[in-house]
Amino acid sequence: MSANSRFWHASGVDVSLSANGLNVSTQSLAAIALGGIAFETPLADNAGIPLSDRNFILHDSRDRALQNPDREMQPFRLRFRQSLRGLSVGAPVDFRGITIGEVTAIGVQYVPERKDFDMTVDIRTYPSRLDSLSRGGRISGKLSPQALVANGMRAQLRSGNLITGQLYVALDFFRDAPPAKLVVRNGLPELPTISGDLEELQRVLQRIVKKLDAVPFDSIGKEADASLKSLHQTLDSVKKLSDGLNGDAVPQALKTLEQLQQTLEATRQAMRADSPLQQDVRAAAQEVKETARSFRALADYLDRHPEALVRGKEAQP
Repeated sequence: MSANSRFWHASGVDVSLSANGLNVSTQSLAAIALGGIAFETPLADNAGIPLSDRNFILHDSRDRALQNPDREMQPFRLRFRQSLRGLSVGAPVDFRGITIGEVTAIGVQYVPERKDFDMTVDIRTYPSRLDSLSRGGRISGKLSPQALVANGMRAQLRSGNLITGQLYVALDFFRDAPPAKLVVRNGLPELPTISGDLEELQRVLQRIVKKLDAVPFDSIGKEADASLKSLHQTLDSVKKLSDGLNGDAVPQALKTLEQLQQTLEATRQAMRADSPLQQDVRAAAQEVKETARSFRALADYLDRHPEALVRGKEAQP
């Protein structure tokens, strides 16, 4: 035992469900029945001379006990406009695979300007866990959030476990993210957020459907028909004029006009309401709408039953 020995409560069975999955930890049968305390000294620690008359902290679990002590803490608030189902207090805050913090609170806040609600997530981060950056001198003290946000750092909700549907908060750099600034409200800095991949894909499908609906196929067909009628009149006038003219230029001009007439006729046929092109475009638009509708239904179902990705959809009774 040394000054760095860690102690934790070891009674019963410790079961936890998080974004990392299901974790079950047990001790001996005697500890389960009667209760107990376990301790461990980190392998990298030089035990040296055992200490006497020293107080130790009793942690809730082995994982908490063996965590490196964090000397500094930086709190942030995040605002999302999506469902927080699957996110819980204690969920990890991750930076490219490194856990640098945890979720401390989840709430909801009404925004009068939008007449809507923001889902708020409070997190705390530990800059000392970014060891290589700290030793390199690029992060001094706290995380320098203004510089990180200016370089594209955003917070995003991601799925940590497909079976349980648990979410975690990911911090990463998004170079194509819209410009944003760090806002401080009530003394708490707020990191800008970015929507998840599923939400972004749904928005893209909705934008495509709106653009297809906005194309005025009927008016385009009518305009092409009017242009063709005008061309017919022009050709008739040119033919009448050419009857009294001689020369090689007139037949060539007539040939060019006839080719133009054929082109416009093909265009008119293509733009008719019952043309295959119009029908194909409308069918494609309908398929996009159905795809967007199916995607929304799938996203809602997976939100309620994330285990379906592994087990499949249960049969209806």
